[in-house]
Amino acid sequence: MEILICNHYDVCVIGAGPAGIFAALSAKQSVPDARILIIEKKSSPCTKLLITGGGRCNITNSYVSPKDYHTGSPNIVNSILSSFSNTATVDYFRKLGLDIVYEESGKAYPSSYKAETVRSTLLQIVDDNDIQVLCDHSAVSVNMDNESRWVITLANNIHLCTRCVIVATGGLSFPATGSDGQFFRYLCEDKRFESITPVPALVALKLRREGFWSTYHRYAGITFVGSLSLKKNTTTVLRSHGDILITHTGVSGPCVFDISGTVLRHIENPEYTIQLSMSDFCNEADAYKWLVAKRNEFPQRSARTILHEILPERLTTLFTQSDENLSAFRKEDLHSLALKLSDTRLFVNSNLDWEHAEVTSGGICLNQLNPKTLESKRDKGMFFCGEILDVDGRVGGFNLQWAWSSGWIAGRSVSKYLK
Repeated sequence: MEILICNHYDVCVIGAGPAGIFAALSAKQSVPDARILIIEKKSSPCTKLLITGGGRCNITNSYVSPKDYHTGSPNIVNSILSSFSNTATVDYFRKLGLDIVYEESGKAYPSSYKAETVRSTLLQIVDDNDIQVLCDHSAVSVNMDNESRWVITLANNIHLCTRCVIVATGGLSFPATGSDGQFFRYLCEDKRFESITPVPALVALKLRREGFWSTYHRYAGITFVGSLSLKKNTTTVLRSHGDILITHTGVSGPCVFDISGTVLRHIENPEYTIQLSMSDFCNEADAYKWLVAKRNEFPQRSARTILHEILPERLTTLFTQSDENLSAFRKEDLHSLALKLSDTRLFVNSNLDWEHAEVTSGGICLNQLNPKTLESKRDKGMFFCGEILDVDGRVGGFNLQWAWSSGWIAGRSVSKYLK
């Protein structure tokens, strides 16, 4: 039987992830008597939050700027982050009684280092504010009726009427947590909203066994410091530096995660290549200069001993099997070694690994939204926040900060329709 609930809610939030929860809390703070409902397709809210930061919940970072994000609209991202900052985020959680600690890297965590602590804190304040959460219900459409009310249709043919709707359904990453992209695809049908094609981000890269790096799998489990560069022909488009973990199927680690989304977006284009560099060498000349300096400083040391300064000992055998002193290497040998150290091409498998991607790169374009409120320019009373938008951050708490910031701004912006 079809159920129709008319004029029942002031605000309906679709999606009970971090952004959706914050949007509801913000709306309630702005309009305390507002009737607010959060719709969640999974059996419990904030499921994805439990796996953030390896289960420790990296809430934010001590320094956040638009440069920490990939987006087609950096000015809008800057506006939103400035309106509800990382400092505001920490202050808000502390007022809720959550103790926040910072690591030297700038990453902020709950002192318990447990994501469940953050989740339970948020759900308690949601309950305290009489915000309803409807779980196990999936929104399939949203349209304006003849009375300028938004009507949300659920999968079981229930219709919910609301004055404002906030879309916080997430991207496509970790679909088991509910962000399977179904509502995103619905919104982008018939060009209702323009979008950037989503690809996995903050994800390991799977490699084909080709070229010099074809034997990488023999070194699975080894971590080293290196750099990855995405190049279009000879121009470096994006570069990432940090820890790289060799896996049985490719490479992982923070350095890889930070560049993965952009790499996967362009991997089918033959103009783009991904280059690996040991340490922080920018090019062959940089590595050659370092080798010559080490040869002159330590003429009696072997090449492998020298390489051990920047590489795990086991990994040095990938670059040279020789036990000769570096001073015995001919000029052309040094150039060959420098090239391997600084400019090795990786052949990335184009399979998109949504099951393990931490976030989504791409999404609904922000230029269709009011840059100060995140309200649709065309569909008045419809707001957006979180991962469904074309914003993804690097490793370090930046994606959760976008969820908090965008959710808070979208939530407080509904007030103009409710007062």
